[in-house]
Amino acid sequence: MVKRTKTLIKSQRDISKIPKLTRKDHFPCGDSMFLRVEPIKGEGNSMSFIGKMRHPVTQKQEEITLGKPTKDFTITKAKTKWLNIKETAKKQRTSINKINVSDRKQTLGYVTNLWLDTMQKSGKWTPNYYNDVKNKCHNIILPKLDPDRDIRDYQLGNGDALIEDALDAIWDESGANRYESERKCRGYLRRIFEVGIDKKWVNPQCNPVGKRNKDLIQEYSVKHYPHFSWEELEGFFKSLDLSGRYSPPQELLALQLIIITGQRCAVISTLQWDWIDYEKDHIEIPGWVEGLKRKTPESKKISHFLPLTPITKQILQRAEYYSDSKKYIFTNVSKNKNPHLDPWAPSRVMHKANNINKKDEKVKSHGWRSTLQSEGQNQFGQPLIMLKKQVGHIPDNKVDRAYDRSDYMPMRKKFMPEYEEALLDLGLRL
Repeated sequence: MVKRTKTLIKSQRDISKIPKLTRKDHFPCGDSMFLRVEPIKGEGNSMSFIGKMRHPVTQKQEEITLGKPTKDFTITKAKTKWLNIKETAKKQRTSINKINVSDRKQTLGYVTNLWLDTMQKSGKWTPNYYNDVKNKCHNIILPKLDPDRDIRDYQLGNGDALIEDALDAIWDESGANRYESERKCRGYLRRIFEVGIDKKWVNPQCNPVGKRNKDLIQEYSVKHYPHFSWEELEGFFKSLDLSGRYSPPQELLALQLIIITGQRCAVISTLQWDWIDYEKDHIEIPGWVEGLKRKTPESKKISHFLPLTPITKQILQRAEYYSDSKKYIFTNVSKNKNPHLDPWAPSRVMHKANNINKKDEKVKSHGWRSTLQSEGQNQFGQPLIMLKKQVGHIPDNKVDRAYDRSDYMPMRKKFMPEYEEALLDLGLRL
């Protein structure tokens, strides 16, 4: 049952006077049309015009969303739309939803969800990536536009200014990550409108999502992950507390493995016992592991091999003592739902050491990848292509991947023990 209130919504001014609610409510607008108001945590109210009537044949109560109140979609326009739908439904003796189905399938919100569902079913996206894109669409992009509005209203020549205003707002709200946030959201919107073009709802020449503003690009400068130079390592290792007073042993051991192997946190935190081959002296990490960041189905078939060095084996033996899992090498020690170690845990250990070391640019665990590649060349004279293989890089180009099938394992099995011993000489403790 719709909760009846004494307040009758007659104008845009009446809508603006509605206070922030604590629970969903419906305000009558006359002629069986209502303004549905739902509170959004930390953002005020979400509003939509809805219409209600009984099916002319079955007499079952039906409800339809007409759109959100905006400067262009006023209560008067919503009322006109609703009365036309209701009259047509009565004449055709059919559902109000069938009358409006074509309109609803061309809304920005519908096309967005259509794109998300299609990509999810395609298998090209991992579950985590799908959830990330979905959250950005529903929580960042669509709230700045009207998801109930016809997608044609946003095409080039109609409402493209609204698209750019939304992207400008994303830029302004994103702080230090503004470039990446705006770039990703711009790309998502472009693909959403491509779906509309494919469905012939949008003119092929009228995709409203253009290239980034040059002024915005100039404001941004690429910042690589900070890393330690060879001269800075001794000071950092002195500040790195491996006693276990502040961090659990699983986190410390995972960080040690990251330092000496140059792997991403997401790879080390999800390592499994079954991937270790002591006969061949390597760890085989499947290409589908999310931390490897393989982007294509073909690249996800390419495993990443880590040589088993004496120090690596020593760390794994200690990890086995603390592991309470038959599957994961580093088990979860927090309230996180994942059975494996939180990927951010090694960076938190790094953060404590950074504070003691007082390095201006805080080095995160990802920075050890840069340290291995840069100092592997500078201090040991190793070729960059071999070092890239060690950290898990593969060529982006399909043709290059076809020709570059070597993993340089003999070279890496010789180099990595030398590199690890050098780190121990600089003060890394096990």
